[in-house]
Amino acid sequence: MNKLNLAEIEKKLNSVFNAGERLVFWYDQTGHFEDDIEDLNLGSVKVLRLTDRNAFRTKMIPEHEDPEGRYLIYAPFAKPPVAKNHLENTLLYSQEFFADKLSLISADLGIPMRLRSALSGLTIFFGAGEKKLTKAAKTEADERTNDFIDRMKEVDVSTADEELIRVIG
Repeated sequence: MNKLNLAEIEKKLNSVFNAGERLVFWYDQTGHFEDDIEDLNLGSVKVLRLTDRNAFRTKMIPEHEDPEGRYLIYAPFAKPPVAKNHLENTLLYSQEFFADKLSLISADLGIPMRLRSALSGLTIFFGAGEKKLTKAAKTEADERTNDFIDRMKEVDVSTADEELIRVIG
């Protein structure tokens, strides 16, 4: 993952925990950040990786074994429906975190909301629409993303239009 994007995620997560949150859930629908999650510097916050088989254990640790600890509960899949989510009641008193690649690129570049639809048309280009990329495909997508960011930094986004975003991509 682009180090700048990872740094932005780290900064956002640290601000959530510094604001007093103890449990933060991050459902990463595409699993794009699965390989990078251990690289985050979150201080004393512990990372619990949620799988399709460890929901009960994931619930026991922060609620009973370590009720004072702070946890990022990371799931490299979409949030299950309420009826099938054994952690739904825990979610009610915690916070959910969102960090998709397109949102991070937009925030990094200061792209206004009016241009986000053009950016969302480039999900495959950024490798953001794939469930799980091979290491080579992820590297290529990250290189394309970094090149796009470098080109966009030369553009006045306040006067840019959707066509310009597509051309740069």
